[in-house]
Amino acid sequence: MLAPGLARMPREHKMASRFKAGGDLVFPSATGRPLNGRNVARRGPEKGLATANLGKLRFHDVRHTYASLLVAEGLNVVFVSRQMGHSSPDITLRVYSHLWGAAEHAIKARAALDSVYGASS
Repeated sequence: MLAPGLARMPREHKMASRFKAGGDLVFPSATGRPLNGRNVARRGPEKGLATANLGKLRFHDVRHTYASLLVAEGLNVVFVSRQMGHSSPDITLRVYSHLWGAAEHAIKARAALDSVYGASS
């Protein structure tokens, strides 16, 4: 499930398209048909990456970033596992276990610093 702010973006994109009927695709080809997934994966991000002056980016990099952000926000392994489509939280832990430790330490460090240097009420 997309966050409301993210869900709004594809909805706005579709409404700005000439293919905005209920059954139309959000990201259609120029003729309203489905895009060729292979072409999208190969050519789609290149222009944006070049504009942002970034190097090559694989779909796996985007996926890993998403999982990392979920962990950094303190979400539990079962939720992250479901978001990633893993068949088991064990898989998620094998791949991302190091991130939970880092996130936990960051939370503790922030709390400790806030208790010493935080603004008093």
